[in-house]
Amino acid sequence: MEPPPPLKGDAPTHGTVRPLVPADSRGEQVNPHVFASTIARFPAPGFGTSAKPEVKALDRDLRRPASIASRTPGTICVGAIRATSARETIIEIHRETTIMRRRFALLDVATVCVLVLAIAIALMDGSPLRRTISERRLRYVQNTKIRSTWSLLANTATLLNSDNQRDPTVIVVSDYECPFCKTAESSIDSAVVAGVRISVLHLPIPSHVSAKAAALYALCSERLGEFASIHRRLFQDQSWRSNEGATYDKVELAMNRFTPLNGCEDHKLLDTDLEKHVRAANNVGVDATPTFLARDGVIRPRSGESLTAMLLRAGKDSQQSSK
Repeated sequence: MEPPPPLKGDAPTHGTVRPLVPADSRGEQVNPHVFASTIARFPAPGFGTSAKPEVKALDRDLRRPASIASRTPGTICVGAIRATSARETIIEIHRETTIMRRRFALLDVATVCVLVLAIAIALMDGSPLRRTISERRLRYVQNTKIRSTWSLLANTATLLNSDNQRDPTVIVVSDYECPFCKTAESSIDSAVVAGVRISVLHLPIPSHVSAKAAALYALCSERLGEFASIHRRLFQDQSWRSNEGATYDKVELAMNRFTPLNGCEDHKLLDTDLEKHVRAANNVGVDATPTFLARDGVIRPRSGESLTAMLLRAGKDSQQSSK
């Protein structure tokens, strides 16, 4: 094959071809113009729409025939070789980018699956999160009922203070056989002395077989204006208690040593009063004693707060809200 004539402006080649021009399969030198045009027709890597604009622009510039044809025969081969190398680099970068995007997509799917599984496990029946959500929902419903029926609760409960006004700050749901209620009595007395208005709502627990008779006797003392003293006495002296279940007469016999009560022969009236107490407590979802209620709902002690401090805080909050 004859060497190509030098291009205009090129230095004379003296009839030789520069060594940078590649050889064909027979070892003969390839015409640089033919090689350049072949490189210009090199098939595109097929980046598609996902390739970045700068990648497409670089590939387009490398494939432009004018940029190759404007060079000298020696630089044609160098530029072609560099173009081929750059194009291969672009293809490799694009391939790696595609692989990384697929990996990230799979990682996102796996993350979502793990989160959905974790939430499903957390919300299963009996899980701590499910119990917490249920407890908070029940508290909200209970507090809403207490706020809406506070007037009925206040009119039904019996006030421990000396006056006859039925506008308590705190209502304690109590049972005369409840050991925790007995323990709480000293704190209740301290709060009453400090000026907190506290009323008692009777809720005899069915398992306490003598509590109902004691509550009936306490309601009798309310009718006779002796409730505060009898209420405290029923907690202090519990000789009226019986494993078989105390009757009203037995409680009356035990309490008559301190304050005889006469005028409660009609026990049906007392039964009606006690049913009102029990119904009022059940309507707001109270089933345990002692439970302390305020206008805004159930009162619960804060961290490290004593029962006396809790009752005093409830009284102070009630005074501030009424102003």
